[in-house]
Amino acid sequence: MKQEDLDIWKEVIKSVTPLKEKGRVSLFQRLFRRSFLKRKPAPLSTFLDLHQFTLQEGFDAFKEFIEEHAELGTQRIIVITGKGQEGKGVLRKEFPLWATRNGIKEKILKVEQAPSHLGGDGAFLVYLKRKKSYVSNGNRI
Repeated sequence: MKQEDLDIWKEVIKSVTPLKEKGRVSLFQRLFRRSFLKRKPAPLSTFLDLHQFTLQEGFDAFKEFIEEHAELGTQRIIVITGKGQEGKGVLRKEFPLWATRNGIKEKILKVEQAPSHLGGDGAFLVYLKRKKSYVSNGNRI
């Protein structure tokens, strides 16, 4: 190769910017990312605040609320019972029993104490079962 060609080649190489290599993700990272996304909880759709309700009014409101949101397909709700005076709230004590009553327990997947940022001891997270969908031949979607 002539010196003149070599000089031209060096000039061309100086003007070319190298391609950026995309960050490679390992198989472990891809699998972890997928499993993490699957475990992500459903968004908190709505809440029911039972402060200032009597026991019967609270139960009636809860039952109506669950039926409405089960029909809408809501997956996760929060029910705020409050702690009561000195942590001895009547609604707070009775709420877990409400979730096990016939007509309601069939719509509920699970009930758990709310984390501190969502009310802690004075609130419960209620996970509703998914609404079943059927096609014309009777098979579930």
